[in-house]
Amino acid sequence: MERNRNIQRAYESILHHDFEQAIAFFEEAIRQEPMNAEYYHKLSITFARSGKLNAALQAARKAHWLDHTQTTYKYHLDHLESLDCIRQAEACLARGKAQTYTAIGYLKQAVQLDPLASEAYMLMGMAYAELDEFEHALISMKEALKLNPHLDSAKELCAKYAKELHRKLNEQGNA
Repeated sequence: MERNRNIQRAYESILHHDFEQAIAFFEEAIRQEPMNAEYYHKLSITFARSGKLNAALQAARKAHWLDHTQTTYKYHLDHLESLDCIRQAEACLARGKAQTYTAIGYLKQAVQLDPLASEAYMLMGMAYAELDEFEHALISMKEALKLNPHLDSAKELCAKYAKELHRKLNEQGNA
C-alpha cells in the first residue's frame, strides 16, 4: 500500500510542478519494488520533463530491459535516444565545420529512432547547407516542414537554400 502512496505522491508533486519531489517519490517506489518496469518508465518521463536527459535515458533503458514487450517503453526510449543524438550533433556542429559530417550521421540516426523529430531534420538541413550541399539541405528542410508546417525559420531557410542551389547550378552551367 505504501508503494501506491509513493506513486500517488509523485503524481501530486507533478501536478504542483515539483518534479524533483516527484522523482524522489518514484525512486522510493522503485526501492520498494525494483523490478517494476512501469515505475522506471514513469521516472524516465519525469526526468525528461525536468531536462535530465541522461537520467531519463538510464531509467528508460531499465524499463525496457525489465519489460521489452511494452511498445510504449520502446517508443519512449527511442525518442530519448533520438534527443541524445540531436544533442551530440549540436555539440559536433559547435566544434566547427570539420565535425559537420559526424553531426549529420548523428542526425540521420536521430530520425531513424524518431521519424517525427523535425528538429533533427532542420539541423540536418543547416548542416548540409554549411557544406554547400543545398540539394540535401532543401530535402531535409522540406521534411522538417512536413512534420511541422509552422516552423517559420525552416520556411525562410528553404527559400534561402533554394536560391543558393539555383545560383550554384547556374554557376556550374556557365563553367
